[in-house]
Amino acid sequence: MLIASSGAVSSIAVLGLSALVVGLAFLIGFLTPIVGPVLAVGYLIESVQLVLAGDGAKHADASTFIYLALISLAVALLGPGAFSADARLFGRLEIIIPERRRPLD
Repeated sequence: MLIASSGAVSSIAVLGLSALVVGLAFLIGFLTPIVGPVLAVGYLIESVQLVLAGDGAKHADASTFIYLALISLAVALLGPGAFSADARLFGRLEIIIPERRRPLD
């Protein structure tokens, strides 16, 4: 684990700081297609750690982390939204669906 290593304090600080930066970027919608999968992988790692801990009460917490991973992936695939940093930086995209042409009879 992180606590057993010699540089435990520094590794925990780096891990916590990176989690904070990724969470804030995801919250404001900055680089959502990149940050969403990173956040989902972090949630999945946490859920695997809880399941491997062997405590039966932790399985409910693990399912919560799995749900959070799925939500992170969904937001990454759907996009950050109109009121996000990505929309301000790259502009709002308008999807134009052309009318369907009827075949000539």
